[in-house]
Amino acid sequence: MQPYYKILLLAFLLPLAVVAGPVKGKYTKKKSLKKSYTVNKDAMLLLDNKYGSMTITTWDQPTVSIEVYVEVTGDDQEDVEEKLREIDVNFESSASRVSAKTMVDARRKNWSWSSWFGSSNNVSVEINYVVKMPVTNDLDARNDYGTLSLDKLLGHARLNCDYGRMDIGELWHADNYIKMDYTNKSTIDYVKSASINADYSSFTLGESEKIELKADYTHSEFKKVTDLNINTDYGSITIGEAADFVGRGDYVSFKIGTITHMLDLNTDYGSISVARLQAGFKEVTIRSDFTGVNLKYDASARFDFTIDTEFAGISISDAATITRSDSDYTDKLKSGYNGTENSGNTINIRTSYGGVKLRAID
Repeated sequence: MQPYYKILLLAFLLPLAVVAGPVKGKYTKKKSLKKSYTVNKDAMLLLDNKYGSMTITTWDQPTVSIEVYVEVTGDDQEDVEEKLREIDVNFESSASRVSAKTMVDARRKNWSWSSWFGSSNNVSVEINYVVKMPVTNDLDARNDYGTLSLDKLLGHARLNCDYGRMDIGELWHADNYIKMDYTNKSTIDYVKSASINADYSSFTLGESEKIELKADYTHSEFKKVTDLNINTDYGSITIGEAADFVGRGDYVSFKIGTITHMLDLNTDYGSISVARLQAGFKEVTIRSDFTGVNLKYDASARFDFTIDTEFAGISISDAATITRSDSDYTDKLKSGYNGTENSGNTINIRTSYGGVKLRAID
């Protein structure tokens, strides 16, 4: 196992161990809190929770409904009852803004989750939110150490999840923000446009129009995306189909299915694989060191190419026409075209210590 994955696993498991405890205790106590508010069509909903799930569904009614279910388990009955009493939710509401935030031991001015759990005797806590909200409202939701799920939203979404999982349906607003740290196997079905910040995580995004991703130590998969801009280190990027893709990153594996228009990559110490440059693509630019580059293109595609390597080989399909080939002890350069010369479509690759393969496919 690589060192940074060991760090990821350790950092993910330790906080959960503190919360869950080794076994379910002898005593279990429960309570629930329920609120309902009438809100404007464009109201803001803010939710903040830890140590449980947050399930949000949307509807066409002008009502926010919040149900919170709390369960405390432990071996000491008095301790369990005390912890249950100390857990509360701070609700605030107006027609334009509703908020719900999980609080513990609110009588103390400087309480913290770590000190609160530290004072317990093998107590586990589960706090689950079940929320309904108007589909047109804006949402700012944070859920740590649990699953955050949302079915569909037309309003602006700001979603944050640490040490858990996201299960998101459709985000139709043009401005969304998603942040995840130490989350595993999160899924997002559709996003119109979003900025995503992910560390030590893995996620799959089904379809999107515009995405900006900043990530470290993360495995990211995009099924179909129109405009994708990525800055990432240590991890992998998997893409089914992209129109325009700009990527920056080191120690990253780029595995790409189809590029229909433009590809621009700058990477070191990784790998680049493109299964298909679709006929009609406009531009491919790659700058890399210590990175193998393997590109396949439609045989009917028309483009000019220049490939310049240092301490690396070049392999080009026999279907292409090479008009220039230079080679010495350290450097190699090949240029030419496929289909028609001076088509206006280009492939430009410059790399060191990483071979380049350019192959036609039927």
